[in-house]
Amino acid sequence: MEVAFAILLLFILYHIIDNNITWITKHSLIFDSLPKEFSGKKIIQLADLHTKTFGKNNNRLIKAVKKQMPDYILLCGDMVSRDCSEFTSLENLLCSLSEICPVYYSLGNHEIDMPEKKKTKLFATIKRANVTLLNNETNIIKIGGSFIQIAGISLFRENYRRRDTKYKNLKGYKLGDLEKAIGSRQGFTILLAHNPLFARAYSEWGADLILSGHVHGGVIRLPFIGGLLSPERKFFPKYSKGIYALSSSIISVSRGLGKLRIFNPPEIVMIELIGA
Repeated sequence: MEVAFAILLLFILYHIIDNNITWITKHSLIFDSLPKEFSGKKIIQLADLHTKTFGKNNNRLIKAVKKQMPDYILLCGDMVSRDCSEFTSLENLLCSLSEICPVYYSLGNHEIDMPEKKKTKLFATIKRANVTLLNNETNIIKIGGSFIQIAGISLFRENYRRRDTKYKNLKGYKLGDLEKAIGSRQGFTILLAHNPLFARAYSEWGADLILSGHVHGGVIRLPFIGGLLSPERKFFPKYSKGIYALSSSIISVSRGLGKLRIFNPPEIVMIELIGA
């Protein structure tokens, strides 16, 4: 009995520590189409914070990001949860991040789920923090005579969960939906797309680098197997965390920062862009 209690106590302590560290995952990704002026630029990818804080005023998270000396910070959605009505903590975090380098924010299902009044308040918060919101929008970054495009898509609510809150027979997302939302790809493009489930459509559109989250690393990660569960209540999701190659695209799926997780610590992703 005492041994079992000790094991349980150790697991609880491990779980608390595991859910509150900030693990830096680094990737150097090579692209034939990357303009030489952008080779060596560093991107921080953050996703699925869900209002969680790391230290007072998120100081541990901010310090960890700043230490990587990024050129751009890209937020892939669900930085808050749908039931959040106070955005002071988020605004403080975004203001601190935007002092490091330019920050771009795309929406996840929790932001999309918010009532319009609350969503308007969130968008105003993002704007006050000097962060660029990409709500089915694109932004051009220029260096000299070259440029890259950063695009952010907001999927349909029914891509995540039906209006009756069930998860069966969800709405699909195809190339035509993406083209209708943000037009055609222009030059080297980084696409912020919260849900990696529709990676094929993103790749068909021509995105060079796709940044996603949503799956929370599969919540529980099992040795030699990977992520166990997706938010859509599906076992062993195809894209749970890490780097995947699909046709001419590379997909980076962050395991995220917030929510319950087991053997699956919060993650800050740092990507260095390398020209071939």
